[in-house]
Parts: sequence; structure tokens; C-alpha cells
Amino acid sequence: EDLGALAGILHGLQSGRPIDALMREQRVWGSRQGPVQGALRRYARPQVDAALSSAARIDRTIKGVALGDPWDQLARLGLELVHGQRRSA
Repeated sequence: EDLGALAGILHGLQSGRPIDALMREQRVWGSRQGPVQGALRRYARPQVDAALSSAARIDRTIKGVALGDPWDQLARLGLELVHGQRRSA
């Protein structure tokens, strides 16, 4: 859910929309706004799109539609987010 919100906000920012409106639109309220704004500074849209794609693949694995170990995939996603956090616009 948070990756989807982050992707939506990044897309809106690229279109020149104000961040406050995007936060409301993506239902990012209160205490979640700080971490989301931090993520906006750390990650570029291609990184977030790739993470969102990985999360969808993990979801399919959990549901038994795709093969693999969802825990391994989730750990890999976390490592990719941590180690790939240099923002390159």
C-alpha cells in the first residue's frame, strides 16, 4: 500500500502537482507523512516502480499463483530498497 502511494505521489510530482494534494489523494495522513516524504527524497520513480513490481510478484507467490519462497523474495526486496536508496532522478 505504501509503495503504491509513493508511486502515485512521485508521478503527481513529476506532473507538477502540489505535494499536499497528492498526500491527501493517496491517503497519506498524520504520522505517515514524515516517512513518506523521507522516501520521496531517497527514491526515484524507477526504483519505486521496480519495488512495486516486486511486491506484486511476492503477493502472487503468497497466493500460490507464482513459484518461490515469499520470505526470500521479501528479504530481497528489503535489501534492494536499503542498498539502492541513492536517488538518481
